[in-house]
Amino acid sequence: MTTKIFEWTTNLNFSFNKNEVEDLKYTPVYYFGRIYSNNQDVSMVRVGYPLGTFYGYVSEGVDPETGDIKYKDVNENGIFDPGDRTVIGYGMPDFTFGFTNNFTYRKVSLNIFFQGSVGNEIFNATRIDLEGMFDSKNQSVDVLRRWTPDNPNTDIPRAVGGGNVDNVRNSSRFIEDGSYLRLKSATLSYQILKNNPKFDLIRNLSVYVTGQNLLTFTKYSGFDPEVNAYGNSAVEVGIDYGTYPQSRTVVFGVNVEF
Repeated sequence: MTTKIFEWTTNLNFSFNKNEVEDLKYTPVYYFGRIYSNNQDVSMVRVGYPLGTFYGYVSEGVDPETGDIKYKDVNENGIFDPGDRTVIGYGMPDFTFGFTNNFTYRKVSLNIFFQGSVGNEIFNATRIDLEGMFDSKNQSVDVLRRWTPDNPNTDIPRAVGGGNVDNVRNSSRFIEDGSYLRLKSATLSYQILKNNPKFDLIRNLSVYVTGQNLLTFTKYSGFDPEVNAYGNSAVEVGIDYGTYPQSRTVVFGVNVEF
C-alpha cells in the first residue's frame, strides 16, 4: 500500500518439509540423541518413518499408590520391558513460515520480521534433570508438588535418589508442543539527512534501533522452542537438553553515507 507520504509492503513465505526414510544399510534401525542422565537414546531412524522421530515409552502418569511413573504395556506381554518402547513424537514441523512488514512514513521507517513453525514437537530432556530427583542436581520448583503420601494425585513422581532413573526414562512425559510465533527482529529508523545540498560532506544520515528475539508466543515450557541440543543434525531434531536460549538484544546505531 502506497500514498504520497506512507508506504507499506509485506513479504510472506512458507516452507514445507515431508520426508521418509526409504532404505538403510547394515541395520533396519539406528538410534541417536543420547540423553546422558538416563543413558538412553531418544531419536530413531527407521525405514518408513521420517527423520526426527522420537522413540521411547508411553507415560500413563503417576501411580497414586506408589508415586512412580506408569508406562504403557505396548507389546501386551504383561510385563514392563524395552519392547514397550514405541514412537512417541516427531521433531520435524509440518511447516515453517516468516513474514516481513516494512512501513515508511515521511522520514520514519519500521521493519518487522516474524517467524515461526507449526506441528513440531520438542523432547524436553532438561526436565529430566530438573524434575527427576534421582541425584544431587538442583531441581525446579515443580518438584514441590511431587508425589507424597499426602499428595497422591499429581503429575510429578516421588523423589527416589540413589541414581534411580526409572521415573525419568525417555517417554511421552517429556514430549511438548514446539510450535511458536516469534518477533525475530524489529528496526525503527529515522532519516536525518538525505541528499541535502547544504551538506556537501554527508549525503545520507540516519539513526536506528534494532531488537532481536523480542517476543515469543508458544506453549512450550522450556526457555526457547527454537533451539536444538544437537545443532543442525538432521537425525537429532527437536531435543532441548540444557540448551542455552537465543539472547534478546537491542542495538542502537547510526548510518552515515559520505
